[in-house]
Amino acid sequence: MSAEKYRQKLITEILIASTEEEVKKFCDTAMKNAAQNKGDGPAIAWFINKLEEDLEGFNPRTKNVQQWSNIQTARSYIGIIKQRLSTLLH
Repeated sequence: MSAEKYRQKLITEILIASTEEEVKKFCDTAMKNAAQNKGDGPAIAWFINKLEEDLEGFNPRTKNVQQWSNIQTARSYIGIIKQRLSTLLH
């Protein structure tokens, strides 16, 4: 599966999650899969940056309350993952 399709799959999972824990689990799984598929630091960073852009592009008026909460949780959690990755790469 291409990185683009995988990112879209992750976004779909984020949107349908029923709890914050599920959102975090989906994000963690995506990062583990990226690392296991021999993703190097720059490739994983690119994936995270594109995911952030996608999540920031959502309009709250077009999402229900649960979806918008999930998007906000994912944005926050992706920021934490990004900081961890930055620490590991430097």
